[in-house]
Amino acid sequence: MRRIRFQAFNRWGVKVFENVTTSADRVLINWAGGGPVAEASSGNKVVDGIYYYLAEVEFADFANTKRTYKGWVEIVR
Repeated sequence: MRRIRFQAFNRWGVKVFENVTTSADRVLINWAGGGPVAEASSGNKVVDGIYYYLAEVEFADFANTKRTYKGWVEIVR
């Protein structure tokens, strides 16, 4: 893989997390349930519930294939 853009949204469509990985050696999406993007450095956590994700993946092939994956994850603490 060449690049992954991962975003998580709450049920109202507000983006609560975004991460872009561009290292082909290490593909890592590390979302530990942190709060809204603007508050990420404050250590706030999102409330328990369903969050929707969108992952845009660019593969390191000759065609530079791009695929979009979407789904949901449930946060339970």
